[in-house]
Amino acid sequence: GRAELGAGKLGMPYVSQEPGAEEVYIGNFSTNLGSTITFRLKAAKATTASLIISVSKTERLSIFTNNVRVSVGENNIEGRPCNVFFEFGGESWVNFTDVYIGCVELAEGENVIKLEFITEDQGGYNINNIKLRSDEEISWMAPGQETDDSAWATQEFRTVVDGEMPTGFTLSGGGNVATDGGGCIGNLSGAKGARLTFKINSDKKVGYAMLYLNICKRISAYNFDMEFALTINDKAVKSSVRMPAGENEWSVPTPVRIGVISLEEGDNTISFEIISDNGDYGGNVWGITLKNDEQATLKYAETSAPEVPNDTDWHAQEFKTVIDGAIPTGFTYTEGKNVTVNAGAGGYVGNLSGESAKGIKLTFRIHSAETVESASLYLTIARRVVAYTFNDEFKLTVNGQEYKSNVAMPSGENQWETPIAVQITFISLIEGDNTIEIEIISDNSDWGNNIWGITLKTEKQVTLQYAAPSAANLIALPGKRTAETIGD
Repeated sequence: GRAELGAGKLGMPYVSQEPGAEEVYIGNFSTNLGSTITFRLKAAKATTASLIISVSKTERLSIFTNNVRVSVGENNIEGRPCNVFFEFGGESWVNFTDVYIGCVELAEGENVIKLEFITEDQGGYNINNIKLRSDEEISWMAPGQETDDSAWATQEFRTVVDGEMPTGFTLSGGGNVATDGGGCIGNLSGAKGARLTFKINSDKKVGYAMLYLNICKRISAYNFDMEFALTINDKAVKSSVRMPAGENEWSVPTPVRIGVISLEEGDNTISFEIISDNGDYGGNVWGITLKNDEQATLKYAETSAPEVPNDTDWHAQEFKTVIDGAIPTGFTYTEGKNVTVNAGAGGYVGNLSGESAKGIKLTFRIHSAETVESASLYLTIARRVVAYTFNDEFKLTVNGQEYKSNVAMPSGENQWETPIAVQITFISLIEGDNTIEIEIISDNSDWGNNIWGITLKTEKQVTLQYAAPSAANLIALPGKRTAETIGD
C-alpha cells in the first residue's frame, strides 16, 4: 500500500504558501530549534515500510538526519546518510525534493512519526509531506480523528483524596489543596513555577497509554503547551491540544486528552510544570487519567521517606528571632531590607516574602558544648495559603555547607501570627560556634513570611546557646530592652 500525508490546509497553524509556491507546506521549521511535526497513521498489520520525506530544495550538501531527528514510535532513525538533493543556484523554499529515509518498522494499529529540528543551523528545510510504501494497507488518521480508547483499561489518579494529597502525588512551587468539586489543587492560574508530580507504578512496560488531565474550564482559550511543560520520566513530551474554554467553571473537572505516552515497568514520574504567569490560563486540577489497551495495572507508587532518626524524645532547644521585642544576641539579618521586628504573637521577624525580601539572610550563631553528628532542625514560620517547599523559598547553609530539603511548608490559609514548627532536615554541629544561615531565594510573595526562629533537637542532652554577645548585632524596638541571652 501507499500513503501520503501533506502539510494540511491554509489557515491551520504553521501551514504556509508563499508567493511562487504551488503547494502548501510546514514553514519556519528550520528556524525553530526543537520544533516538531507529528504524523499519525494506522497499519492493518505490523509491516516494514519505506519512508520518504519531501523537503525544500537547497544549494548545499546536507544530510537530513543531521538536522532533523526522525522517530517512528520510540525508535530514532540514526546513522543513515540521507542526503538532500542540491544544485548550485537551485535553492528554493517553495519547491521540493524527496529524501529517502529508508525502511522503518510499523506496528499493527496506530503509529506516530515525528520530525524534530535539532540544530541551530538556519539553513534547514520546509516540509511538504511524507510518503510511506508498504505491502500492507496503511491509512492516515484524518485531522480530528482520535484513537478509540473507550474499551481500554482506565485508572484515575486524584490530586486530593478526603481533603489530603495522596501518597504518590506531590505539589511544589505554588497552588494549594481546595475543596472545589470534591477536592482539587487550586490557585494554579498564574502560578509560574508550580509543579504537579504523579508517581505511577506499572506492573509492565506500556508502549502506548493515553494521558488525560482533569482540569476546570476557563473563559479564555489557550493550548496545553502555553501553560504546561510535561515530562515523563524526565523526558519532555509535547502537546498543543486545545484546553477547555468558554466560561470559568472552577468546580467542574473536564477531562482533556493530552496525548499518547509510554510507561516503564515499575515506577514512572509524570510531571506538569506551569510555565506561564497568565492568570487567564490553567486552573483547578483534579488529577490525571491513564488509559491503556495492554491491561497493565497502574497505581500510585509507594513512596517511602528515607530512613531518618525519630526525634520525638530528643532534647529540644529553641532559638527565637525576637525576645521581649528585641533581636537577641547571636541572631542577625541582612540590613537595608524592609524587615519588621514584631513583639506580638510571641515575637517574630516579618515582611520576609516577595521581591523586597529576596536575598535576606537570617543568621543564627549557635554555640555547642560538643560535636553533634545529627541534630534535627526545625523552622518556626507562619502558614500561607499557597503550597510550596522549603527549597522553593529558602537556601540553608550550616558552617558553609548547603543542606537541601523538599519538605512541604504549612499551607491552606494565611495565618500570619500563628507559629508552626516545621522539621526541615538533620544537620551536623561542631564543638564551639556554628553558623546556621537561611537565605530567602525567591521573590514570590505567596511563599514564606513571618519567622519566629529555629529549634534544634539532639538525641542526648547537649548544651546549645546563642553565641557570645556582640553589641553590634543588637537591634531594639523603641521603649523595649535589648535581650542579652536566650532563655532555656
